[in-house]
Amino acid sequence: MSVLDLPIERQREIAKICGYDSLEKWQADKRAELEENERLRAEMEAYKPTKAEIRIRIDALRKHPNAICYYQRISGDFDLTAEEVIRNLENTETID
Repeated sequence: MSVLDLPIERQREIAKICGYDSLEKWQADKRAELEENERLRAEMEAYKPTKAEIRIRIDALRKHPNAICYYQRISGDFDLTAEEVIRNLENTETID
């Protein structure tokens, strides 16, 4: 569900809060923003790292003990170990 699925009156309120005089202008801007977000999401999902990028990540995990915190935060798994991440990185599909 997006903000554009809300009732029109609620959309008018939000548009006014955001500083828009015109509901139509706000809706057009929101549609463009949602389309851009969808395009960026698709790009991110299609992204495949290079072998060099994988090597850099693995080296960082081995050399910097706190590097694992990044992977724990983005995964939401605070029990994740550097060894598990390295194993996953080694098995990641690359573009080269």
